[in-house]
Amino acid sequence: MLEKDVAINAMVSDIYNETTTAKAHQQKNQGTDGDFFQWAYFHFGRLSFSTPGWWVPEMKNEEGKGIEDAQENFLAYAGEESMDNVFVPWTKIDHPDFKGQNVEVGGVRPFVMSNPSFNKVNKIAEEHTEFILKLAEMQPKLEFHNITSEKLGNGLTRVTADLYNNSPLPTHSEMGSRSRWLRKIRVDINKDKKDIIAGDKIMLIDQLGPFEKQTISWIVKGSGNVDVKAGAAHTGFANLNVRL
Repeated sequence: MLEKDVAINAMVSDIYNETTTAKAHQQKNQGTDGDFFQWAYFHFGRLSFSTPGWWVPEMKNEEGKGIEDAQENFLAYAGEESMDNVFVPWTKIDHPDFKGQNVEVGGVRPFVMSNPSFNKVNKIAEEHTEFILKLAEMQPKLEFHNITSEKLGNGLTRVTADLYNNSPLPTHSEMGSRSRWLRKIRVDINKDKKDIIAGDKIMLIDQLGPFEKQTISWIVKGSGNVDVKAGAAHTGFANLNVRL
């Protein structure tokens, strides 16, 4: 990950850890090559976060130290939680592919180390819903601030406004700024080009960082109102109407 995106990831991770009760001691799931959430970041350039949702908590042995073996740790947890039917005793079988050899089957049942007990599902769902809502509230929010309309004489007006990202997240990840997939922020003013004496009819902004603003200005000929629209598909749009 790129440096600025690592900082964002750490911030979101802190929010996740404050919102959920599960602590990532034994959680070593970093995804697999080519999975969706890594593709979304490295290829598509979008901020992307993933979590297993639940994992086996870290248990302590008799000496008070963490149990390193994952299966032993799970069995200690299962015993504390009075979970049954999670382990199949090792049993000798006559395997047709290994005639005359000792073959046993048994051990921890499939999937029990990856799935929580049903009585924990409600709490897990509630905590993760709360986290998702917090994350959604942080999405980039483009707003126009400090709007002025100044008469210059001879039918000319200077229109000035600050385009502001009212969010702790940037409009583009650092990877997204390098990616051709994410569109830049586009600012359009609905006046004929011949009536725009200064400034651009269409302006592109590479990105706006957290709580960052960019001042935009035009000198426009004529009267009436002008509309300005700014944004991109992944940031949403801000609209402005100014009387000349």
